[in-house]
Amino acid sequence: MKKQIKLSLSIGLVMSSMTAQATLTPTVDRGDKNVYFNSPNGVQEVCVIPKHYPDAKYDKKDLKKEQELCSYSFYPLSAQDVSDGKEVVALLPKLNSTNPGVNIMEIPAGSSKQAVEASADGAAASKIGKYKNSTSCSYTPSILSYYHVSRILGGIGRVPPSVLRSMDIETHKAIAVKGVAKSPAGQLIQQTWSSLSSSLSAGINSSKKDLLMTDDGRQSYGAFIVNPKHEESYGALFSSGADRAAAFRDKNPVFALVKDRSDLQNIVGHDWTAANVQKLLAMRDTTEFILLDHLLNQQDRFGNIAYQPRIAYIEKDSKNAGQLNLAWAKDKEEYDEAVTQGSAVAGKAPITVRSMILKDNDCGVSKTNVVKAAGLLSQVAHMNPKTYKKLMGFQRSVSANTSFFTSNLMFTSVDYRELVANVNDAARILKANCQSGALKLDLDLDSYLLNGSIAPTTSALCESAE
Repeated sequence: MKKQIKLSLSIGLVMSSMTAQATLTPTVDRGDKNVYFNSPNGVQEVCVIPKHYPDAKYDKKDLKKEQELCSYSFYPLSAQDVSDGKEVVALLPKLNSTNPGVNIMEIPAGSSKQAVEASADGAAASKIGKYKNSTSCSYTPSILSYYHVSRILGGIGRVPPSVLRSMDIETHKAIAVKGVAKSPAGQLIQQTWSSLSSSLSAGINSSKKDLLMTDDGRQSYGAFIVNPKHEESYGALFSSGADRAAAFRDKNPVFALVKDRSDLQNIVGHDWTAANVQKLLAMRDTTEFILLDHLLNQQDRFGNIAYQPRIAYIEKDSKNAGQLNLAWAKDKEEYDEAVTQGSAVAGKAPITVRSMILKDNDCGVSKTNVVKAAGLLSQVAHMNPKTYKKLMGFQRSVSANTSFFTSNLMFTSVDYRELVANVNDAARILKANCQSGALKLDLDLDSYLLNGSIAPTTSALCESAE
């Protein structure tokens, strides 16, 4: 019977950063379920399927992805692993951008773990996800919390699922050495790999020990996040400038629409056209990343927003006869299936749009809040009423769910206090603007596009009493 390694939160002080840091100690369970893996060195790694925040909106795909992420083994499988439904994967150093993460690769049929890991870049293999740690600008609690806070607020931002994961430090050290050797000479990614390699080699003597490793120094820990497919840089949500947040505030055409205090009908039409659907969706996407970043101190957002093509169409409500809903398909195949099943409404052509996906969320929580510094949230003049209501509910519940963040998401006590302050601040700003008429709760795309009408923003709606 294999010994179960369990995780608990331990708080220590790292004087170099003057802030409390979290570390993993193999003593107590965390999350909803722990899945264990044995490395060839006799180290038992863990993947934590997280607890879910009360009343948050997690869908079946989220639950499936969490379980899937925690089914991947970094090592050849034993008979018991196979029986447990685990799957072996290949590990490659990430050689692009700035974060020294580990790419988790699916092994193609007819290939092997050794062949993929020996290849130049694993191009023949499909990327499952990334394993990222608190190094460079990255912070593990930031990656974990964006997923959950997104769901707390109704699924905004389309943030991919993530889980907490550990890795035998000897395995990680070998990948880091490869990362330094294979990354382009003189590039920032080589520097960040070199820094991480030094920290891993120093083990428990590293100044970043608590951020990166279990207290015995035998494992690193971080977030294992799903890798979205077919995403592109969302250039429409970027404006260049020395201060990117300020440039976005002052020059971005989409944010100009979001700031416009005119009635929505005077900004964009409600007719079913590609231009109208895209403009409305971009406005809603913008309010969502601004709110999330205000809450979670994202420092490196601008230039790190992606989109995926999605198909917008109108479908019949399966539960309410005669009612129509705005629906989304990830591709033509999924849309064609809706047509075949008779749920897609005939006579309204499907529209392909750019739909934001916040996949790069690692530089937050303990970082400089550039969105707050630029005052972006206070200038938002239009918002989805459901998102607003979810925020007000979050404000009422966040102080009663301390352990969800400190144990489940690796927040330090300092991280948690700042989150609570940010939630209160966001609720205060938006409620005051709603009550004054500066904020209209009108970005309800379903109502506007399907009915051509928007419910008025009443004082009761501003209070958002449940």
